[in-house]
Formats: sequence, structure tokens, C-alpha cells
Amino acid sequence: MKHLGPVEFIARPWDVAGITDRDLRLEVWEWLERCVDWLNTEYSWQLGDIVPSCWPRHPHLVHELGTVFDQLRRAGLAATSDLLAEWHRYTLPAFQNRMRETLRTSCDAGHRPCAGTARIGAARQDATVRAGLFDRDVEHLEPDDEDLATTRFALVDGHIVDTSSGEVLT
Repeated sequence: MKHLGPVEFIARPWDVAGITDRDLRLEVWEWLERCVDWLNTEYSWQLGDIVPSCWPRHPHLVHELGTVFDQLRRAGLAATSDLLAEWHRYTLPAFQNRMRETLRTSCDAGHRPCAGTARIGAARQDATVRAGLFDRDVEHLEPDDEDLATTRFALVDGHIVDTSSGEVLT
């Protein structure tokens, strides 16, 4: 058997963003394209169930599509029909419901960016403020006590919580 290396470096085709090999990543994009075409042809009888042609511009759809189709692949390899029945009963309808809810009609008249783009940008700008809060919290740890510094967490208001028991220490 060929040694694949550390498990954390094995490609996971259901997660396009995690694939760093260019050829494999392109192959996965092409696989997703075929899968989306198949899904739209076989299972999209209502307009809201059709995966829009701009799906690669929606990271949440890309992440979900990879998972939906990997679940279908695994169900097809199973010795019984149980996993396939679950895919039809739960995986596919849940995906279609989430897609309808997140996209609604936002791509019907041309592609538009996600509604939360401005809020996401503001949150990224506030990251330095949050980093300061994190730093202030960590300052409350008592560095002289090795056990305390490694096993307990100090709340911002100065109370120390024992992470193994949840007890708030005074």
C-alpha cells in the first residue's frame, strides 16, 4: 500500500478550499460542475430548488455541495439502501431548504454579493479591538503558577475559572 503521509494532508474532495494540489482542485471543481448539472436535471422540479449558475461565487454553496455529493457517493457505496434513503429524506431536502433561505431571489436578476458583505468588513476591521480584549484577558493569568496558567482560564472581570470543574475561584 502506498504511504499517503500525515492524515491532515490527505485531500478531502468534499472541501475544495482545503485542496492545495492544483490538478486535484481543478478536477474537484469539474466534478462539482457535473454534480450540480445532474442535481438540477434530476431533482430540481421547483425553481427554488435549482442551484444557480453562479454557485461558485457563493462559498457557502460550494462548501455544502461538496458535502452533499460526497454523502451521495458514500451512500452509493453502501451495502444497503439505508444511507441513500437518508440522503433523499434528509440531506438533499435540508440542503435545498438552506439554499432557498440563503439565496432567496438574490441571483435571479444577475449576481449580487452577499447581503452581509458590509457587516463582515466591519467585523474584520474590529479584529484589532477584539485582539486587545483577548490580550487583556490573558494578562489575568498568573504566570508564576504553571498549573494555573495551563489548566485554568481567567475571565475578563478577573475571576478565575477551573476549566476541569467549572468552579469559579475567588
